[in-house]
Amino acid sequence: SLVAFFLPSAAVMAHTVEPNITLSATPNPCAIASSETLCTTTINWASSSPLQIWVKRNANSAMQLFARGKAGTVPAPWIQRRYTYTFTAYPNTCQKSELGSSSCPVAATISVNTVPVITGTPNPCFADASGKCTAILTWHANQLAHVLVSMDNNEEKLLACQPSGSVQVPWIRPGHSYTFSVYNAKSCA
Repeated sequence: SLVAFFLPSAAVMAHTVEPNITLSATPNPCAIASSETLCTTTINWASSSPLQIWVKRNANSAMQLFARGKAGTVPAPWIQRRYTYTFTAYPNTCQKSELGSSSCPVAATISVNTVPVITGTPNPCFADASGKCTAILTWHANQLAHVLVSMDNNEEKLLACQPSGSVQVPWIRPGHSYTFSVYNAKSCA
């Protein structure tokens, strides 16, 4: 029996304040393989005047200067799970202490997240002498996540609820199709 894995798409958060400025991240969301700890997203921007691009990891962290210029394409190879990275463009003439003030307004901003990832081994899963196969599911999300299973395209059922983890699935049987999915969640209820 084949075990299928589904990777849901996530919403991309982007905002441009001035129409002559573009700021984007590719890919966004950034997918991190279960065996990896980082992914790379590339920040692209273009403007009619020079900008400084600052990055902040989550709401409570300090801003760090990321890049400067009228236009650019710069990789950010340090995107980690469980964090939201906010890249913000300001006019290049601003001092750090002025950023975000009325004298130095935000020119553009974009947030980069990681997409929930789920993998299973072995895949495909072959039945043993007992007629069952045991698979191990491993998932990673940037927040609390629901891990769901659907057998033969029926209703999804909750298998686990936590940001990351592994679970043994010893009940895979030949003749059935199993789809395992991971979604960001607000609660385990």
